[in-house]
Amino acid sequence: MATAHKSGLTGLRGEVTALRKEVVVNTSTLRSLVKKKNDIATVADLLAASLISHRHILLKVPSDVAAAVARLPASGGVAVAMFAGVARGTPARALAAAPVPPRQLSTDETHVEEADLVMELIGELDKWLLDCFLNAARTADI
Repeated sequence: MATAHKSGLTGLRGEVTALRKEVVVNTSTLRSLVKKKNDIATVADLLAASLISHRHILLKVPSDVAAAVARLPASGGVAVAMFAGVARGTPARALAAAPVPPRQLSTDETHVEEADLVMELIGELDKWLLDCFLNAARTADI
């Protein structure tokens, strides 16, 4: 009877040991998954903070561009033409080689042109950002 009792307890001990090993493996796996989830959440928070700061910068760009254009000479000339040409895709070297004769624009016309240019650039920038984020295969693509 004692021998049967002893062998029964040995079998139970073996079962308990096997269950402990499973619990340790499951706990270890769970810990690693929680750590990965926390790392992903941290990256998401950093990305959100980065996007917010980039959005603030993008909101400041039109006023900064307007201030920079206002500091240019009143005649406009090649500098304004080069800025507008580069934004529309014209190579800067071609504009520098063949300067555009300055045309006197009224202040209202200048402001309208600058606003149109800024709105065009903002639209293109929004498209580019969306394309980069939606089509990114890995974080290095962003």
